[in-house]
Amino acid sequence: MKRMIVGVAAGAVLACGAATLSAAPAGADELSDLIGALITGSAAASSDDGGSPSPTGPAPQNGPSSNGVVGIDVTVSNWVGRKLGPNLYTFGDSGYFTPRVRHTARTSSGGTNSSDSCRIELQVIGPQSSGVVKTANCSDSWNMDRITQTGSYTAVVVDRVSGRKGTSTFVIE
Repeated sequence: MKRMIVGVAAGAVLACGAATLSAAPAGADELSDLIGALITGSAAASSDDGGSPSPTGPAPQNGPSSNGVVGIDVTVSNWVGRKLGPNLYTFGDSGYFTPRVRHTARTSSGGTNSSDSCRIELQVIGPQSSGVVKTANCSDSWNMDRITQTGSYTAVVVDRVSGRKGTSTFVIE
């Protein structure tokens, strides 16, 4: 019976994840010793993917990613509207502003990743936010939704594969 309880407890520790449990004082009993060993030893080494990030979470910001992206540069320009200065725009004769957002995925060698191995999500956020654009292109440019309200805006680009994010802030007056 005691071995069955220990086996069930070991399975529960593995199923729940070692990080969510804390060990009892050493030597309390066999079950506490087993839980302690699982937390500090075999449970921590039981990753089935060699310690890489889970598919639902982003990769570590400082480590390598599966698509080689280490950073994302974002720039904004005017597709419709006028540029008044650095990161400063106004509506054109049309009465609205359409930002063109360019994102460039950088590699560790300093080059550009131009492949389609990313899961890019791009959005302009501000007083009038745009819809989300999704693409596999690691580097590209997009004409975003028309903006008819003045204010401060931020273009946000996230690669869901590498977990990298880039932003560019601009003002429409």
